[in-house]
Amino acid sequence: MLRIPPLGISKIYKTVSNEAIRVLTGSPPLDIKASIEKETLDSIVISKTTLENEDFANFDFEHRLPPWQNKMTNWKFYNQEMDGDNIFTDGSRIEDKVGCAFVNFRHGIEVESRKIRLSDGATVFKAEVVATKEAVEYIREKDMSNVKLISVSRSALMALNSPTEKRKTINSMKERINGNIDLYWVKAHQSIIRDEEADTLMKEATRLERTGYFFSDVLLAGRHVPQEPDSSARQLQPLLPPPQADFPLKQRPTQVRGHVLPNTIVSPNYYYTPGWHSKKAK
Repeated sequence: MLRIPPLGISKIYKTVSNEAIRVLTGSPPLDIKASIEKETLDSIVISKTTLENEDFANFDFEHRLPPWQNKMTNWKFYNQEMDGDNIFTDGSRIEDKVGCAFVNFRHGIEVESRKIRLSDGATVFKAEVVATKEAVEYIREKDMSNVKLISVSRSALMALNSPTEKRKTINSMKERINGNIDLYWVKAHQSIIRDEEADTLMKEATRLERTGYFFSDVLLAGRHVPQEPDSSARQLQPLLPPPQADFPLKQRPTQVRGHVLPNTIVSPNYYYTPGWHSKKAK
């Protein structure tokens, strides 16, 4: 039964061996697939249970809170009113550089701004969360009240509003957001001058020499998690066993990037090239 789907995908003869089918369709053997899944699950468990690894912070570290302690931080749509303090945050990736920034406007006049560079492995979501976190710390540092905190990241605001959020980084930020801070969402690149200023500072942050935040996506000491095999099946080449039998028949055997697959008989009018494309023999 396991042969039927690969046969339909590869459009090959039913007499082709299981080893050839797996290579042609890019499907690793079950034992190798199980090993890949185990390595991936191990990395997920470690990333959720390890707080730090040397100088790297773990963004995905989970700290479970009782349901009655997990707060929901509500947010609203920004109405472009500039009375009081309005702090705009932004974060993004430019090429391989990641940065974030926030800028404070008081009654429409820029008061202060900050730029933060993140490690190159960080995601855009992490940059947006760090920008919001730094803005909250700035508000508490200045002992400000009645502040509007405007973000272009709806996903970051939804994480702050989620009652099931488990990441310690976000839950600790919930604790520091009090009644003096109102969260707002504004769509990016809507020709809002103050938001464009935050976007400009964010781009400058990606060019900073000093990195303020180091994140480690996979906290595995010296271990490497294999990636999902691609359609070309090149990752299977070093895993294939050496030939165990000769081909006494005169038919041309199937060749896969220098490997002769055992127990494979192919019609002389039909053969496969190393590029996996079938051609008719001339």
